[in-house]
Amino acid sequence: MEDFKSKMREKITKETIWSVLTKGVGFVFYILLTVYLARTLGTARYGKWNYFYSIFTIILILSSMGVNQSTKKYIAEYSGTGKEKFVFIDSIIIRMVTSLLFCLIVVIFYKSVGDIINRPDIGTLLLYSAPLLLLLNTLSYLKEVFNGNHDLKYTFLITSSEHLLKFIFVVLLLSIENHIYSVIAAYMLAVTSSVVIGAYFSKQEFIQDTGAEREERFYKDIYTYSLPMLVVSIAFLIATEVDIVMLGYLADDQSVGIYSVAKRIISKLPHISIAISMGVMPIFAKMDESNASHLKKIFIRVVGAVAGIYLAISVFILVFADPIVPYIFGDEYIRAVLPTQILTVYLVLSGSGIIVNQFLDYQGLARKRAKYIIVSIFINVLLNFLLIPRYGATGAAIATSVSYFPYVILNFVEAQKAFLTYTTDV
Repeated sequence: MEDFKSKMREKITKETIWSVLTKGVGFVFYILLTVYLARTLGTARYGKWNYFYSIFTIILILSSMGVNQSTKKYIAEYSGTGKEKFVFIDSIIIRMVTSLLFCLIVVIFYKSVGDIINRPDIGTLLLYSAPLLLLLNTLSYLKEVFNGNHDLKYTFLITSSEHLLKFIFVVLLLSIENHIYSVIAAYMLAVTSSVVIGAYFSKQEFIQDTGAEREERFYKDIYTYSLPMLVVSIAFLIATEVDIVMLGYLADDQSVGIYSVAKRIISKLPHISIAISMGVMPIFAKMDESNASHLKKIFIRVVGAVAGIYLAISVFILVFADPIVPYIFGDEYIRAVLPTQILTVYLVLSGSGIIVNQFLDYQGLARKRAKYIIVSIFINVLLNFLLIPRYGATGAAIATSVSYFPYVILNFVEAQKAFLTYTTDV
């Protein structure tokens, strides 16, 4: 047992370091890019960019079909058996087919989307960004595959290249032509480069003779589990992007620009928790009666540590947001201070909740949290309708923070039930 614990500690430590490096580098360049876009585009055009990108992100998650997360589960489950090669081959076929299908859907219906939101200019941006759907889905797929197979060094390399190249290409292309189309083109160039790098690593890792015999096809298993993962992903993205979409619909680009400064920074901070979960949570895919007691202790320590980190960050934001936000983004974003401070509630909840979410996914309980996120969405939409017309960006921040409470609490309850299924002594 001691040997098991020692190996587990060593494995967790190594993979957590890679995870933190991955998210750390990505976060630095994300912040640089966010600040550069906000200052270069100005509040109105920055608001238009975020309104478009929130709608695009929802379409992106729809097009993912839950395949990436489902693949990660099965890669983690079969890691080290030689069968992970077959999971990879079957899943990449599903990934390509569904992504291409949604690219075609966007090309056909982009005008309809623009008409529905009464913004034909946003619809045109969606048409221009259709290839980006395929590219981002493929890159996200490669990241999840490497995460599931514990190849976090590859995740680090492709994530770092993605964010570094996004920043470089955005600066370069915006200096040539200051337009949102330049930003989309920069994203395409950066993501294409990272996909090529990831494809090379995946070939080295999976497309080789492992000596294992193919005994089964994984299409059905991957697809079946992808459905609840899709519901969770869609619900989560709607829950996290609906505030910007509704603000754009009910208010104006200026309000979206102000709010987006707060939301984009706050929404990226939970990646600290994601980094930790990438290193720690795959071990829960193989939890059984023999190790449940030890794994629960790890789970409690991780959740406690993550909550402590986000409480400390929230206190810092509450105290220093007033001078820091206008200094970094410019005086025109002074109204983003209060929404940023309000969103610290969402920060603590989402940061801590990510660990629980990952645990439920690895335990095959995605259907459970799919139900709970739907509750959160209804509350979020209702509060946004009530608060945005009167309070604008501040109302959106309140709605987002309040609506996340029931989702996190209900997931914690499910996690406790999951541990109890292995032993009543845990």
